[in-house]
Amino acid sequence: MTKVISSEEFVIERVKQGDALAFEELFNKYYKKLKQFTYKITKSDYLAEEITQEAFVSIWINRDKIDPALSFNGYIYRVTRNLAINHLKKIARSEKARNEFWDNIEKAKNDISERVIHGEYSQCFEEAIKKLPKQKQLIFKLSREEGKSHNEIAKELGISRNTVKNHMVTALKTIKNYLQVHADISLPIVGSFLSIIL
Repeated sequence: MTKVISSEEFVIERVKQGDALAFEELFNKYYKKLKQFTYKITKSDYLAEEITQEAFVSIWINRDKIDPALSFNGYIYRVTRNLAINHLKKIARSEKARNEFWDNIEKAKNDISERVIHGEYSQCFEEAIKKLPKQKQLIFKLSREEGKSHNEIAKELGISRNTVKNHMVTALKTIKNYLQVHADISLPIVGSFLSIIL
C-alpha cells in the first residue's frame, strides 16, 4: 500500500532541500503559537521572541536532521522548550554570580569594619554611626553586627535591595568623613579601609 504524504511532510521535505519558501510556510504556521508557548515558560515578551526566533534558526541550520515521517509539531516544541530552559538556567547562573559577588563585598566590609570597631578607633567609629539617620543606622548595624546580606536586610525592612545598597554607600561615606575629621588616623590607613568598604 502506498503511503500518503501529508502536506506538512511535503513542506518539510522541501525545507530539508533548502527551500526558503517552504521554511517560511513553517515559520508562519508555528511562530505565533511557539511564542505564546515560550512566554508561558519565561514570562518575558523579549525572551519569548528571542527564543522563538532562535528555535527557527536552529531548525534551519539543522534541517537535514529533520525526519519528515515524525511529528514536526512535537519536534519544534521540544527544540523551543530546551532553548527556553537553557536561557533560564543561564540567567539563574548570572544572578547567582552577581549575588555571590555582592555577598563577598559585604563580607569584606564587615571584616574591615570589625577591625576598626575593635581597634583604638572604636569610640570614634561608634560616634560616627550615631550621626547617621535612624534608618541608615539600622541598616548599617544589620549588615555590620548581624552580618546580614543586602537581600536579607531588604526583606526584613520591606524595602528594595537597591535602597539598602544606597543607604550603605551613603552611611559609609558619612563615617569616612567623620573619621577623617575626628580620628587621628593616618591617610594610608583611611585609604586602605575605604578602598574595601566603599
